Order: sequence, then structure tokens, then C-alpha cells
Amino acid sequence: MVKILSYHPIEKSPTLIYIKKIWEYLKSLDAFTRLMVFTVALIVLSTPFIVANRQVFNPRAAGECTTTYSGNVTLSKLDVASNQTVCFEPNVNTTVEISGNAIVNGVLRMQPANAGISHTLRFTGANENAFVGGGMDPIASDVGLWVMGAGKLEVQGATKTGWLRATNSLNSGSTSVVLDNAPTGWLAGDEVLIVPTATGAFDAGETRTISAISGNTVTLNSGLSNSHPTVSLPDGRTLGAEVANLTRNVRIEGMKPANPLPTISQNNNPGRSHIFIRNTSPAIHTVKYAAIRYMAPRKGDPDGGSILVLGRYALHFHMSNENNRGTVVEGVVARDIGSHAFVPHTSHGITFRDTVAYNTNGDAYWWDPRPGCPEGQRGCPDPNLTNDILYDHALAAYVNADPNSPLGKGRNRMSAFRLVGGLRNTVRNSVAVAVSGGRDSSGYHWPESENPVPNLWIFEDNLVHNNRADGIFGWQNDENVHTITRYTAYRNGGSGIELGAYTNRYQFFDNVLFENGQVELRLKANSHANPNQKFNNFRVATLAPYVLEIAESNLPPSAPAELRNWNITKLGAGNKAVWIHATTKQPREMDLICWALPGGAELEQSNFTVTDWSPGTVIRVQRRNGTAYQFTNGTFSSIPSFTTCTVSPSTAPTPTPTPTRTPTPVPGTPTPTPTRTPTPVPSGVPTPTPTKTPIPTPTRTPIPTPTPLPPSGLQIWTL
Repeated sequence: MVKILSYHPIEKSPTLIYIKKIWEYLKSLDAFTRLMVFTVALIVLSTPFIVANRQVFNPRAAGECTTTYSGNVTLSKLDVASNQTVCFEPNVNTTVEISGNAIVNGVLRMQPANAGISHTLRFTGANENAFVGGGMDPIASDVGLWVMGAGKLEVQGATKTGWLRATNSLNSGSTSVVLDNAPTGWLAGDEVLIVPTATGAFDAGETRTISAISGNTVTLNSGLSNSHPTVSLPDGRTLGAEVANLTRNVRIEGMKPANPLPTISQNNNPGRSHIFIRNTSPAIHTVKYAAIRYMAPRKGDPDGGSILVLGRYALHFHMSNENNRGTVVEGVVARDIGSHAFVPHTSHGITFRDTVAYNTNGDAYWWDPRPGCPEGQRGCPDPNLTNDILYDHALAAYVNADPNSPLGKGRNRMSAFRLVGGLRNTVRNSVAVAVSGGRDSSGYHWPESENPVPNLWIFEDNLVHNNRADGIFGWQNDENVHTITRYTAYRNGGSGIELGAYTNRYQFFDNVLFENGQVELRLKANSHANPNQKFNNFRVATLAPYVLEIAESNLPPSAPAELRNWNITKLGAGNKAVWIHATTKQPREMDLICWALPGGAELEQSNFTVTDWSPGTVIRVQRRNGTAYQFTNGTFSSIPSFTTCTVSPSTAPTPTPTPTRTPTPVPGTPTPTPTRTPTPVPSGVPTPTPTKTPIPTPTRTPIPTPTPLPPSGLQIWTL
């Protein structure tokens, strides 16, 4: 029964009169017809809202799978159109083997329901010698996973801690590993890597299988072949070997190559594949807790050894610009890789967190350096600048070079982390271990190619050890103030830090250098002024002949480099601390301020070895007892005190904790204009680490409450 309730007469409003006529017409209809009219009206009125929210007419938005693979599947190729979502069955162990390319313009989803289900995508038809490399679009011969246009990866395995650190010394034969935290998701049957820590152990790491796990104690299936002792550092910390879990229940892989480093007469067919992501529309990818294996092909080189294939890497974000901003690669393992593991090339705003790069050939964390300028042109634009990249708790272990390749083709100056050009890039809480290669190879590398471009990195709380050559290698001439905070280097075969080239403004605060093989700090670069170079608040213990090597420089200084508040607890057999052998004609200027040698001794002239020096060289020493002397013109002489010692030498910021996850940024947001890092305060006070101003959360403007009709017009209709 229809009732009309009214307590005021209807005003003579045309709209209300029209509505009343419609209502009178509806009253004249029978009940069934009236119900049909209301149903049709409801559908018509709600359709625009349904379409706008893409919940009915877009199966991707609703998460529906247009194709689902289950069990063992063999394909010649896979094409995922922009309106398609291809899924692996979440509740079934599924392996899809493809002999050709997988080209994704829609969504590829590999998300097992639990840790007991595995998903594997395997490329079986990659012929490494047939690869072309380069370019922006899929090539039939370059078999791999191509994510193009607005294509998207939704790849997520069971949550699993990437790597931790042992707290106990691991002796030969040991089967029990006590970790610094209880890992998430580690299971019996998982494969783990234990890296080297012993003196001279550059390739003594080993893998084992977990036979049991309880809390933070892991039991291995067999005893270790080598010793991996804990290391007692001069700042009081004790560190054990890093232990990485290499097993994931989501895997994307090529085929194991018969010849990992092929000669010109060898080929891998089938061989390694690659992942290439180039989005021309915004796409935030999910790439978490997956294992990427047997990727990045190589070819024989006519000059000897092998070379990589350009642009075909393990996980390569290629020139997506702002379209991948907000993507987080987390808990991913890239292992047994022919060249580079993680490559965010001109693809801004990507985070790599708790990742593992193991057994790569060439720099593990990398993107393309600045190309050379045309002849006669200097400072040309760099198309490879990449912004807002974060490496957080990232591990690179066993970064290899082809020993048969010419030294100039990747062996010299190879690194685990190549810190190339861009804005607001960060590496923190990360480790580089067991990097091989030729002269000047290192864990962290500031390369010469980036001299004329923006290349400042936030670098804090990073560790490097057991590399064949250097911990840090820098070779730059620029005006920027590069700050390296709370860096630790131990038991590398060369130096803890080697800094060139000729003049710069690098500043190192609160660093720890321990038992590096040749020298702790090899300093080749002279200092700019305002501000000058600083190496302050170091804790050092060495077995090498010297702590500091003052080497040649090819440009004159603008100001003295400052080396303040060094606490040296152990010297080598000769009890020497400083070696001066500046063999070029350019002078060196340095102030060694308030050093403490073993037993609290002062740095004296007897702790120097002088083999070569250039006219104009001035090395001043300020003792803690208020006296001073200098080396100049080949002799030592007393001078008046020129500075004071601070009571508490450590003035660096509090160590940065592992950052909490921030809300995912919106892809396509332009990179903001950078602001210059403030100049550090003089006299050894480091620049505080800049913090990004958070983007305020927008507040939704409330919809205003409509003004009610005056009482004379109120009508209530009920059925």
C-alpha cells in the first residue's frame, strides 16, 4: 500500500508539481509494473558509478584471471594483452616452460597461496650467441620476460628474510649457526650461503642446506669446510659472517649455462635469459620474495674471454622514467647471473630492500654510466641519470670477473655497487663481500665517468669485507660534498678506502678500518677548499705496513685535507702509521690532528716513512698534548700549535635505524627539483643526513550537507 504523509501543503513549485504528477502516475500502475519501473530506474542510475569504479566491465580491476595455468605447462610463447591477467594457480605447484618470449602488456601474476606451493617460470629456448641486445622493444632472438606499455608484474612468494648475520664463530666442521635475529620464513630444506670473514679468504664462502631451525639457531645438513670467525672491530663491535637464504617458492629463471664464461668458440644453447621492464604508462610492480636465476647472457669476445649482452640483465627496469615510481623489490635473490643483477636504468623511485645478489659476473647493483661526449664537447647531457633509488639492507656476495677478459673490459674497477649519476639516491645498511676483479675493483665505486653530472649519494651504515682489492674506490674530480658516514671495511686485500683522482671534497665521518691488506687509507686526491676534504673520527687497527698512504696527485691542493681524531689500536710490524710517497710534481697538504696510537701514544716522526715528496708539500701534525710539527721540504720541524682536540671526538649523527616503510608513491609523479646539501660545519662536525620533507596526506574536502527544504515543502513518500 502506498502512503503519502504530509504535514504542510505543497508549495506551487513547478518541480514539486512535476514530481507529484509522476508519483500519481506510478500509483495508477499495478504492483508488478511499478516494481519493474523502479528496477530499471535503479540500474540506469547506478550504471555510471559501476563503470567509473571499473568493477564490472574491467576484469583486471576486479583481479579476475583471464587465463590460469596449473601444473606443468609448456608453451612456445606467451603474449599477455593489455586487457588480460595471466595467473598461476595459487593452490597448485605450477611450472610454465616457454621456449620463446613472454611479452606482458597486461598482468602476470605468480602468487602462491602458501609457502608449500611453488610457482616457476622457466625460459628454455635462450640461445646466448643469438642475442642482439640493446633497443627499446622485444626482439624474437633475445628470449626472456618483457614487460611493456602498462604491463605489470604481480610476483610475490612467501615472506622470507633475505639475509642476517651469524653471532658465533663458525669453525671448520661447524653445523650450528646462531643468527642475530630469528628469521621469517626460513625452512628446513632451504639453501643458505655463508660468506667468508677470515684474513685472506676471498673465495671461501660456501652453501649448505638447512636441516633444522629453532628460533634464531640454524642447523646445517653438513659441517662447514672453512672457518668463518667473528671479527672484533676497534670500535667495540663484534661481527659474524652474513648468512643469506637463497631459496624462494616463486622462481623466474633461464637454463643453467654449460659455459658460464664462454670463449669465442663456445655457446650456451639453451642458456641464460633476462627480465626487461619498460613501462610507457604508470605501473607499480610487485616483485617480492622471488628467486631470479640463470639470467644475463654472455658471448665470447674476439679480444679474449667473454662479454655481456647490452641491456639483457637479471632484473632490468629500462628507461621507464617516472612510470615505476613506488615499486619495491623486496626479499628477492638474483643468483648465478651472467652480468648485472639489479638495474634501475633511468627508472626513478625504485626501492631494493633486503635483496641478495650472489655469484654475478660484473657489477651487481648498477645502471648505465654517463656516455662519452662528442669530441670537443664537455659536460654534455646524461640520458642515464636515475633518481630516488634506495638500496636498503642489500647484499652483494661473489661479484666475479672473467679472468680471461682484457683488464680494460670490466675487470679493473669492477664493483658490487656502482654509484653513478642521479639525484637523491641512497645506499644504507648494505654489505659488499668477496668482490674479485682487477686493480681498483671494490665494494663501492664512485666512478670517473660521473664527474660532470649530479652524483651525490646518501651513504650510511654500510660494510665491505673480504674483497680482493679495495673496500671503497673513488675516482672523481668535482665540486660536490660527498659524505660517507659510519662505513666499515675489514680484511680486504687492498685498501679500506682508496680516494682519487686529483681534487675533490669527499668527507668521511666515523669510519672503521680493520686489517685491510695493503693499507687502510690510500689518499691520492688533493683537497678543494670551502669545505675541504675530511677524514674524521676513525677507528683503525691494521696488520698492513701503514695506516695512511699519501700518494701522488696530479693537481695542486686548494686547502689541506683534515684527518682528525684517529684512534689506532694496532699497527703493523714496523710500527709505522704514515707513508709519504707523492711521486709527482704536485704538492700535498694535510693536517693530521689529535691521533692516538696503540697505548695512547702520540703520532711521532718515527711513525712516518718518507720515500718521495714534491716541493711545496706540507704535512702538519697536531699532537693531543698541545704541541705540533710539520713535514715540508723533506724534513720535519716543530711549529706552533694550530688547533685543539675535542674531548668527545665523535660528533656524527646517531646511527640510522632501518627505515619504516613509507606509503607507496603515486607513479608518474615528477621528480622534484633537487636542493643542494648544506655545507658541513667546519672543524670536523659532519653534515646531518638530510631528511626528505614528507608529502602531506591530502585531506578530503567534505561534501557539504544540502540545505533542507523549508517546512512548507517537506514531503515524505513511502510504499
